[in-house]
Amino acid sequence: MPAFKMEGMEEFQKKLKLLEVATRQAMESAAERGGQSIAERAANLVTELGHVITGNLRDSLHAEAKWINPNIIEVNVGTNVFYAPYVEALPDGGYLYKATREKIDKVYEYIFAEWEKLLGGGDKK
Repeated sequence: MPAFKMEGMEEFQKKLKLLEVATRQAMESAAERGGQSIAERAANLVTELGHVITGNLRDSLHAEAKWINPNIIEVNVGTNVFYAPYVEALPDGGYLYKATREKIDKVYEYIFAEWEKLLGGGDKK
């Protein structure tokens, strides 16, 4: 059987790893931007629903995204304010639930736009 030598595999593997890291960072960033749109809408709803006394809850809403594996990016939107669940549970509350329902498409929009950028635009059919 003829033997052959493949050159450049180490360099190729390094570039693949860099691509993986860049993709992961881009997807996390896009998901976090989408999550931030939910957090911003939730903050607006807290105000619109009249649940602002100090502004602490409204101002503490934030989003963060985490790459779990190649198939899952987790986006968490919330606050560390201890009374937030009680405000969410008020009869006219539901600020986070409502914001998520209104803005969830924004999360996907950001992710898909970033994915298209990474793939060079892709074929739109």
